[in-house]
Amino acid sequence: MAFWLSLWSLKYLINQRNIQSMLRFLFSICVMILLVNGLSAQTTIEGKVKDVKTGEPIIFGTVALYRGGVLITGTETDMDGNYFISEVQPGTYDMEASLLGYASQRLTGIVVKAGRTNRVNFELSDDAILLDLGVVITEYKVPLIEIDNTTQGSTVTAEKIRSLPTKNVNAIAATTAGLASTDGGEINVRGSRANETIYFIDGVRVTGNLIPQSEIEQLQVVVGGVEARYGDVTGGIISITSRGPSDAISGMFELETSEYLDGYGYNLISGNLAGPIFKNKKKQTILGYRFSGQYRNVRDNRPSALGVYRASNELIDELEANPIYFVGDSPFPSLELVNSERMGAPLKAKPNEEDIDLDITARLDARISDNIDLTLSGNLNDRRDRFNPGSSGVSGSGSTWSLLNWRNNPFSYSNKYRGNLRFRHKLGRQGISQDDANSSGIRNLQYTLTLGYEKSLGRQEDFRHEDRLFDYGYYGEVKRSWSPTFGLLDPNVPPFEPVGHTGFIENIGDFTADPNINPILARYNFVTSGATASVIRNGLLNSNNSSAWSNLYANVGQVYNTFSKSDNDILNQQNVVKNRITP
Repeated sequence: MAFWLSLWSLKYLINQRNIQSMLRFLFSICVMILLVNGLSAQTTIEGKVKDVKTGEPIIFGTVALYRGGVLITGTETDMDGNYFISEVQPGTYDMEASLLGYASQRLTGIVVKAGRTNRVNFELSDDAILLDLGVVITEYKVPLIEIDNTTQGSTVTAEKIRSLPTKNVNAIAATTAGLASTDGGEINVRGSRANETIYFIDGVRVTGNLIPQSEIEQLQVVVGGVEARYGDVTGGIISITSRGPSDAISGMFELETSEYLDGYGYNLISGNLAGPIFKNKKKQTILGYRFSGQYRNVRDNRPSALGVYRASNELIDELEANPIYFVGDSPFPSLELVNSERMGAPLKAKPNEEDIDLDITARLDARISDNIDLTLSGNLNDRRDRFNPGSSGVSGSGSTWSLLNWRNNPFSYSNKYRGNLRFRHKLGRQGISQDDANSSGIRNLQYTLTLGYEKSLGRQEDFRHEDRLFDYGYYGEVKRSWSPTFGLLDPNVPPFEPVGHTGFIENIGDFTADPNINPILARYNFVTSGATASVIRNGLLNSNNSSAWSNLYANVGQVYNTFSKSDNDILNQQNVVKNRITP
């Protein structure tokens, strides 16, 4: 029925040649399609302006929104003193309400939360003394009850983030009650698994690394009462709003280091630059940019307060030359002959466990018209982490790897590329103004198209063998050959056949090592022939000959036995329609 009705409507419009009606019809169809694709909560500011003495509404008063001293937008109050500002970027703002004959009132430090109806009310006075002051500045007080908030959690602003003694996003989020994170690692929300914590950046769901803390305008944590707009979530939500361009050129450079103060070798270099590219005749930015970079180099990213013991290079060289000794035909680890005093004093930091990462973010904001804006943002993260296999949960390694085999610590590499595109179009009059306060219809209608793309590359490997898979387990070879055997059947038993083939004999040759592939492992097999050599080779792979001190520590020459490689692509697309209907 609906299909035939649509066809009839199109035929009628064409016959009447009513182009304007046809366009309205097609537009309605598009809006319906977008509404089916998704709805989302709108970030708005609304409130009421009234006379502080009489309580009467202030009609046609001006309400202005400022950020960093720069006017962002403004609106007017209606016949009831109400005002409405749609689709505001989350962050911290100042607002000012004014009307001729009244002292202007400015509220500072207003935290506008993402996806919320942020209510801000004003009370103006016509007191003569206050009129002489010009503007009454008041610090904004957060209301005890948020009228449309059904979730549990907290919001961390950029100002608070700058004052925290950490630069890790997970550690910042963990300041919220109900969240747990160890050393800035994965987050658990109210006991749920870490993979049940979902991350969003500027409304787009993301995975893996996030953006540097210097680029966060607002961080929202939701631990309960998760809204439907987030989809299927069984743990918690961490939603980040990134910082955008500024109306004036601004920048920051930061350097942190612990060199010469401790052994951990913490070094951080970060900076950002933001500003306008083009401005219109009204001095409004129509194209702006923000660029930031961060480089971090840490020799030991999980330092010990008590220090760590590691065998010296001289001792390791000695053990690698002769990893085992024999009592008769029984092999034993040579480490058992080493006095513990040769381990020396504990080290302040663990060697060969450096963590290096580079993070670059960029954003362009374009204001095509008063009602159309476009945002393009991207992030690049490149990380190289050298780690102790025991600390990464590699089976069979445990913490045994650290004492004697730290020179063979493997590497983990990860690369993440992320790009987001957002197109937003506002339709009709925005806010409530003098011209349309008594009009009917739909106002503050807008649709947003968002597209996000991620590419993640990962790799773990032994730094010598890389992707040469057959080198990982190789430690030498024994040449074998097979000789056929023949025999004579009993000549006294028919059918009196001649010489016949009866099978093969295996000929075991000497053990041969390759000096370029796992030469230390080959030295466990210096006995080159006979049954004893076979026993030694089996013992190397199966336990005792490769361990020392009752299996507490792995012996020298061990090779990381895992190679892994990943390549993931994720495409996120979201269509959102937001509106405010006025009867």
